[in-house]
Amino acid sequence: LVDDITGQMVNVTNTVIDPNGPTGMHRWTSNRLLAAEAELVDAAHTEAVFVPPAGDVVPEFGGQLSVSQRAAALGVSTSTRQLDVLVGPAGSGKTTTMRALADHWRNNGARVLGLTTSQVAADQLAEAAGIEAENTARWFAAANSRCRTYGADPSDPAQWATWGAHLEPGTLIIVDEAAMVPTLDLQRIQQAAAVAGCKVLAVGDPFQLDAPGAGGAFGLMVSDDRVNALHLEEIHRFQHTWEREASTRMREGDGAVVDLYAEHQRIHGGTEAEMYTQVLEAWIGDQATSEAVMVTQTNDQASALARAAREHLIGAGTVDTNRQVALRDGNEAGAGDVIRTRRNNREITAGQRGFVRNRDTWTVQRIHRDGSLTVKSQNGGAKARLPRTYVDAHVELAYAGTAHAVQGRTVDAAHLLCNPNVSREALYVALTRGRETNSAWVITDSTDHPEWVDGEPATTAEAALHLAIERAPEAQSATQALRDALDPRSLRAILPAWQHHLHHEVHASTVEALAAVGLDAGEPPSSLVGAIRNRYTRTGVSPATTVEQITQASLDGANDPWAVLTARCQQAADTLPPDSNEWMSPDLNAQTAAVQRRYASLRQLAADPPEWVTSRIGPRPDHAGADTWDQLANASLVYADTHSTLRQPDPLAAHAASDAGRRAHAQLMGDINQYRTGHATAHQPAQTTAPAITR
Repeated sequence: LVDDITGQMVNVTNTVIDPNGPTGMHRWTSNRLLAAEAELVDAAHTEAVFVPPAGDVVPEFGGQLSVSQRAAALGVSTSTRQLDVLVGPAGSGKTTTMRALADHWRNNGARVLGLTTSQVAADQLAEAAGIEAENTARWFAAANSRCRTYGADPSDPAQWATWGAHLEPGTLIIVDEAAMVPTLDLQRIQQAAAVAGCKVLAVGDPFQLDAPGAGGAFGLMVSDDRVNALHLEEIHRFQHTWEREASTRMREGDGAVVDLYAEHQRIHGGTEAEMYTQVLEAWIGDQATSEAVMVTQTNDQASALARAAREHLIGAGTVDTNRQVALRDGNEAGAGDVIRTRRNNREITAGQRGFVRNRDTWTVQRIHRDGSLTVKSQNGGAKARLPRTYVDAHVELAYAGTAHAVQGRTVDAAHLLCNPNVSREALYVALTRGRETNSAWVITDSTDHPEWVDGEPATTAEAALHLAIERAPEAQSATQALRDALDPRSLRAILPAWQHHLHHEVHASTVEALAAVGLDAGEPPSSLVGAIRNRYTRTGVSPATTVEQITQASLDGANDPWAVLTARCQQAADTLPPDSNEWMSPDLNAQTAAVQRRYASLRQLAADPPEWVTSRIGPRPDHAGADTWDQLANASLVYADTHSTLRQPDPLAAHAASDAGRRAHAQLMGDINQYRTGHATAHQPAQTTAPAITR
């Protein structure tokens, strides 16, 4: 049954992203997802399909807009594309721009509809931009329900748009935080808008948090040369001028900006206990005069930090513990506590017309005998009564939350508690919430996926955040992943299959060679096979030659002969000439030749490298340092071809998500930094090697 289900899934999916990868390690996507991404990109660059509400009249926008806000508003209001893309970094005034566009649309007699992924965000959009707004899940569900009522087919875009969505020609549909909208949902909105004669404006930032489902479409549209994406450039949120520039550098992956944050005492590091204590103390210090948030990397951290905050509030007499109720996050709440609801429930009314929404925050006013809560909204003061069953399953303390809980918010101060492996997106969101201050508190004794510097775990907050900022963004569309993986000549495309095939043939050759010298006492351990394989990739010496060399000395008296052989292999001098590849199968021989050709072409490219190489390493010197420069240039190109793509403007600005890739990036950047500061590297610059390839 499992095989049948798997087969059906593969048939539905039927597109492998990395066909050259080893068996069992392929990544898959669906033709449906690839088609949706292509359709969205086409809609975003195809002209003459939409008539602007003011026709050929160029609108005038008031002086309240900045230069880039006005340019964006003009671009959208005069565009004939059915789908426009607006990119706004944190604090750039996306809402101000959307409100100006909404006013223009309404002034010309057309409707404006806002859609976003959460009801809280929809309500905030409705209030800030002055438009009707709904969360996408609710909007889809209501449209599907109307289709069933009228007997229409919800799978047909024309019927769904007409009978379900009730869209009117000329409507502007603003999809806010579009990077967080799953690709197929975004496609469904675009299809309905196209049928009804509406315009879609996708607003977001590909460098902030991504969709929980299959996403990356927004970033794909932004990066496509055919799409004239509009950009908001001025940053308005931050009180300090330096922080405006710093947030932009962080967003673009410039790890060196960490020094600027450290200079302004915004980065702190220490043990887990120290960081929990210090971030809590900072938050407590803000309570009297500021609106502050504590942001965490994980839900567990949020629960623990919220518990500590509650203990402080109990001691201060703010929270009553005479009667308490258990919450979903393992904490308790009493009268005076601030809680967060985590599921929309339209049956639980709040005030005259409201209802309980996901991520709303409330102050507990009373705990009833049945465990239900009377709560008062912190946004408007509406009251609601939460049933005990809802409290048990969907309520948590609100004193701390992850980056997903705060994206879209603006406060006075933000304090981030994180591990060294925090993502760039989460870091950027957390450190751009505060107008006055944004600080990071990094647990440097964390053993949970530590960052690596010069081959060793990062031990300082600055080093860890430097790498976090330079890490590749996690969101990637299926189309972009497929493009990167299908460059048929790249090391990224050919190395995985070659390494997988090589390991198996080295294993078989090692077993055969050991038997030939009389050592056929069972399966050789992976450590020995790996050492023999590594020696081959470094020197070209065949497994048979290595086995013959390391078994010449007696193993008599050895408690662990395999360990002895492994040590001998690792310590063997690289003085033997490379062997021919006759021991390989024809397939592996052909793969090896392809890898060798790629390394040779990269060496040729290093002689006249792309601009990003020289900007990282500096110009090639004429003195003795030229050899090291050549090695670093070649290693940079090898890294880019293995873990990123040579087509990137600067492949070293965003390193791989895999542990191996991250270590390779850290090692290479450490070598480059040592070279640029005038210190000789302690070893040959890191580079991926293959038999006689780098010779």
